[in-house]
Parts: sequence; structure tokens; C-alpha cells
Amino acid sequence: MTSKHFHVTGIPAVGTDVPLRKNFDDFVKDTDVLNLYLLALDRIQNDEQSVLTSFFQIGGIHGKPYIPWDNVQGLNNPTFGGYCTHGSVIFPTWHRPYVALYEQVVWDQASLIANSYENPALRNKYQEALKRLRQPYYDWAANTTLHPLLNTTETVSVVSAPGGEKRNIRNPLLGYKFRPIDPSFDGTFAVWPQTLRYPTSNNADAKSQPDMVQNAMDSRGEQLRDNTFDLLAFNQDWITFSNHTSSGNSLESIHDQVHVLIGGNGHMANIPMAGFDPIFFLHHTNVDRLLSLWQALNPTLWVVPGSSEDGSFTVPPGKQIDVNTDLTPFHIDDVTYWISANSRDTKSFGYTYPEVSNTGASPEELRQTVMRAVMDLYGPQSGISEAAQTAEPSASLVQSKSRAPGVPPANPGHDQSAHPSNPPRYPNRYHDWFATVIVNPYQFAGSGYVHFFLTDTVPSGNWMFAPERVGDVGIFRNTSGQCANCSRSEAAGETITGHVPLTRVLMQKGKDINNVEDIRAYLKKHLHWRCALVDGTEVPLDELPSLQVKLCSALCERQEPRGGFEGFPRRHTPEVHRSVTHGKVGGYGLDDN
Repeated sequence: MTSKHFHVTGIPAVGTDVPLRKNFDDFVKDTDVLNLYLLALDRIQNDEQSVLTSFFQIGGIHGKPYIPWDNVQGLNNPTFGGYCTHGSVIFPTWHRPYVALYEQVVWDQASLIANSYENPALRNKYQEALKRLRQPYYDWAANTTLHPLLNTTETVSVVSAPGGEKRNIRNPLLGYKFRPIDPSFDGTFAVWPQTLRYPTSNNADAKSQPDMVQNAMDSRGEQLRDNTFDLLAFNQDWITFSNHTSSGNSLESIHDQVHVLIGGNGHMANIPMAGFDPIFFLHHTNVDRLLSLWQALNPTLWVVPGSSEDGSFTVPPGKQIDVNTDLTPFHIDDVTYWISANSRDTKSFGYTYPEVSNTGASPEELRQTVMRAVMDLYGPQSGISEAAQTAEPSASLVQSKSRAPGVPPANPGHDQSAHPSNPPRYPNRYHDWFATVIVNPYQFAGSGYVHFFLTDTVPSGNWMFAPERVGDVGIFRNTSGQCANCSRSEAAGETITGHVPLTRVLMQKGKDINNVEDIRAYLKKHLHWRCALVDGTEVPLDELPSLQVKLCSALCERQEPRGGFEGFPRRHTPEVHRSVTHGKVGGYGLDDN
């Protein structure tokens, strides 16, 4: 019987073991799995764009070309964005079946390839590799360094099927070539025949600039790590955790920053076009992994009711949504869609992650395991035991300090490996300092940043790589006028929230983070912010009436070690220091709520 819809079923596991989605740096070590993965990606990228399971069709679910996928019809307004549920309580859960769909299509193609080798030894070899194949992730919070296959390598050598000969193909992880450019694309996206990152020009012959990508990621290494730790260690509220329209540091706000850091003024930094860059799926696999870690740390918490905010291709704006809202267009069968309630367990889709792979552990044992992993990967140095601090670093930690050869740090003062031998030592009781940004993203003409500086005066030139820059909030959005729900949101004054950690940089500058009066006076004089688009164009602060910057601190107390492990610090309710930003354009005033 022929199905009416594509069924997102996940990948069948062999036996009781559920295969891991691996960090890309580990994934590439299994050369047989990598070979199948590259060949499968090459196939779906070379499918006609009208094919339902082509790379173009799957990438287009996220945004452009704003057409039904799998005959899942949208609202009456055909320009009402893609299916993605940005800014809502189901932002993390919608992406789970989306990435699972991509993974399933890649696996299906890899299965056809593995079974087509004429040589029995090769066929058996790749059939075994197929059992291990799952979508990898790029953990940008632990190690910003992009593997060459994700940033610089233009061709790859593969053992092709059916003959088993070695040949070179275009690296399908570096970008996607449109065949042809879709007529719905506009602006420079209607000119560029392939996806680009930090394009050299607006012309058809523009190239990506991989050094810019790497430098952008390296210069935000500490912020990404600190924000990820904050998210997992201190955020125990689904609404705040899930999306950037909430009041605190969210999974979506960190996700937004990575999008614009990788894309520059190219495809990854534009919501309607981002799904066409192959790195999108490695990025979102890591976002899904962070969701899995948060689940293990907070096993009783899950999706709560909230607003659909901007809405999507199928969901009206301002509608109440919840754990039972359909995650369109992803069908389980011909009648039923995936919903957040049945997307809770990754094993339902046939995968797990290294940190949560112990299926025999109790919820508390798993929570402790994940807590240790989070401290090891993202936590402050004080979270590691005294014995661990004096021991030889593990191979994974050494790797996380590495950088691709020939790529210097763009911002040494704030690079993740700038202080490897003398990391800041957090006291047993310390004030954690951070800035919170609230802004209407639609007051920006496109994606961009709120940049923060600690300096006497704001530097001139390109703020993206200014040494005085200490953090950013990423603005990831559509270009004004491209979709109806964006125009509605702009008029409604909807805002997003971002988080800029400052504790580590204050300690690097020799400041006593527990001297509250001194830090307040220092920040009142030296903390500045400016706004710019991804191409570097300044957005004057007086053109952003929604902008509010507030400076906060929260008292944290390190826990007594149990069994040699300290665990997460205990964090008290944050205090807002209104006087620090009062009187500055966009500052949080003395009377603001």
C-alpha cells in the first residue's frame, strides 16, 4: 500500500544498542561511516530540486521557498514564512523530528549505496558501517575549531559504488549548489548559485571566506562556553530555556549567535536560507544534544503551554500551543504528526548521544553523569576537582584547545585558549556578572549583533573583531518585508532576549568580582554597546527604541565535593544594577520594570 505522506520513523537500531550521534571530530575517525555519509550527501544534493527527499526540499522546510512540503498545506497567506517555530516553546522540539528526517534520508541513501557494492568484502564492510551511521554534531561550545571538512576542504576522496573505485568528489559538507536558483529567492540570494559564508562580494562569482568563519567562532569561544554552562547549570524553567522571547539565557539565543557567526552575511545568517547550508544540520544536531543534556538534568520538566509568537507556515501567530501541538510537516504515519509529547525520547528516532547513552542508569545516576560532563566540557575551572587540576589533561580537553593550522585567533584577549595554563580561579563564593539584552529584532534591517565592549571609548572600525569587544547578542532574522509574519511581529513590537557573560573577562582584567561597588563603578564607566548588521553596517542606537540593556549579578556558591565531585554551583536570585546602564542610550533605566 502506497503511503500518502513521508513517515519520519527514525533509523532502525540493530539489537539493543542505540547508536550514537557523535561529535564530528570523532565521527570522521570511522572512515567507513564517513565514506557512506559523504556519498549519501552527494546523492541527495544532486537530486532534482523537485524530489521530496532532495537536499533542496529538506533544507527548504525551514524557510524558503515557502511552499508545502509533503503536501502539508500552509495558511492562506503563501508568504507566511517556513515551517520553523522560532521564538516559541516548541522551538527545540520542532527541530528534533526535522533533524531526524534529514538523518533518515541520508541513512536511506547510504543503505542503497552499501548494498550496491559488487565486491562482497566491500559490501559487507559498508553494511556493517551502515549500522553505526548517525548524523554527527559540531560542539561549538567545547571547541570552536571547525574540522577542515566543514570549512576548507573542497574535494574529498571516496570509495564509490558499485565498482569500489576511488574517486574525488566535491565536498558536500562545504556548501550546496542550487540547481537552479529558486525564483522565490531575492536580493543577493537570487545571485549566488551556491551557499556562502562571509561572501567576498554580492556577485555570482563570490566565494566563502573560511578564515573569517574560523576567526568569528574562535573569538566567541569563551562566551559560547560560558553561556552553554549557564544554560545547563542554572536554567530550570522550560519557557526560559526553550526560546529567545523569554526573559533569560535560552537555547535559542545561543543558537542564534552561532548562526550569524558562521554565516556572516551569507546563507546561514538568514532564517529563510539557513537550511540550505549543510553545516545547518551539524549545528542543529548539537542544539538537539544540548536539549538532551538539559532533559537529563531536569527529567521532570518538558514543554509547557505558550504563545506561537510569530507563527509559521502552518501555525497562526499568537496562538496557544503546547506539548500536543503538531510538529508540522513531520508525519509519524499518514494521519498523525509528531508532537512534543512523543518526541521526548531520542531513542524513538533511533539515536542517542555519548553523555546520555547509559540506558541502565537511574534518572539520578544519569543526572550526575551529565553534570560531570557539563562541568568538564563547559564549566569554570573551579568546577574541576583539585586532583583533576593537577593531573595531565585528558585527550578530549587537549583537543578542545586546538586550532586549525595557520588560523590565528582573531581576538586573543578573549579566545578560548588564550589562558590555557592559568585559567581564572573562581572563589568559593563569587558574584557572576552578566548583561541581559532585550530588543525587537525587526528594528534591525537584517541579521546582526549587539556588541559589548569594556573600554574607555568605543573603538572605530570593524567591531566584529575589535580586541575591546567582550561579547555579543546575535540577531538572527529574516530581511524586512520578506514574510508576512515578520511584518506583523515588527508592528507588534515583539522582543527577544540575549545574555552576555562578563565574569571571566572581569577576572582576566584583574578585577575582584566580589567587590560589588568597585565592579559597578568600573562597568558604569567602561561598559559600552553598539549595534551592527552582519555586513558591519552600524545600526544607530537611537533607531532601536526597544533596546534595553541591564547589568546583573548573581551570588554563586561552590558545593561541597561528594565523592570527589563538586557539582554545579548554587546560584542565588540575580540582582539588577540599574545605575550601571542608566543614562546611556538603550540602558536599563532606574524606573524600568
